[in-house]
Amino acid sequence: MVLITSRDRDKKERVGVVGLGKLGYPLAAILGQVYDVIGVDNVMPKIPNEPQLNDLLDTADLRVTTEFSELLGIDKVFCVVPTPSKPDGTFTDEHVRSALEKSQRYMNRDGIFNVVSTVMPGTCRKLADEYEVSVAYNPEFIALGNVVQGMLEPDFILIGADDGKTGDKIHEVYNRLGIGPVKRMDLTSAELAKITLNTYITQKITFANIIGEVADELGANAEAVLDAVGTDTRIGNKYFKPYGAYGGPCFPRDTVAFSKMAKDIPNFAEQTDLINERIARKYGHHDERPEYQNT
Repeated sequence: MVLITSRDRDKKERVGVVGLGKLGYPLAAILGQVYDVIGVDNVMPKIPNEPQLNDLLDTADLRVTTEFSELLGIDKVFCVVPTPSKPDGTFTDEHVRSALEKSQRYMNRDGIFNVVSTVMPGTCRKLADEYEVSVAYNPEFIALGNVVQGMLEPDFILIGADDGKTGDKIHEVYNRLGIGPVKRMDLTSAELAKITLNTYITQKITFANIIGEVADELGANAEAVLDAVGTDTRIGNKYFKPYGAYGGPCFPRDTVAFSKMAKDIPNFAEQTDLINERIARKYGHHDERPEYQNT
């Protein structure tokens, strides 16, 4: 089953997006402003309820399909499939592998499989070796409810690649979109950077919650304390609010995954998760703040 919107498709380079969920659909719509995009999912997806997305879809060259064969002859595939947590807290790569196997049948031999999904460090290098394909890692750092704006105006774009040519080709995508700045590094460093960023934010949120409890014990004003301290540019006010746990699809699981990954190295991640569970029982979550529901 194929739904087609067409605007001079024959004049544009084709790229693929596999996985059309809350991140994949907006990414496909943005890429569709300058590329001919083929969006593939196992079922015909619903359009996520994200601000600005419908306007982007009105001007995007985007074909949505359940047929991987529509990727025939394509050079770049962006993989945005789920990577659920396993019982041990690390992430499974089974959906990424499935997407790669299905895509590789139709991609050009020298095409690039660009992983956007959050994966455990070492995953992309292993996929590249096992499937003998060029793999890049290019995750998003955005909040649900603000996905389109976050993609169009990010703090930075992260591109991991083990060879310069692969990195250059993904970098060119963002140059054409006019989106940056770009940080480039090897695959494993980029995978670690994604989990590290979210884990650091959860520790900052948890520290703010601890200060809230200390302030209550002392009869102090936690908001005033944290506002003052956060004014220091070395700290900043983002994610520095007391009286609410972090939540969302990624903050909790990334913190657990980091603690499992670094289990032989003393670290704060496991304690952060335990403290957050207690804060959630005591105060609930920062559900009214979209930035506390990061991906």
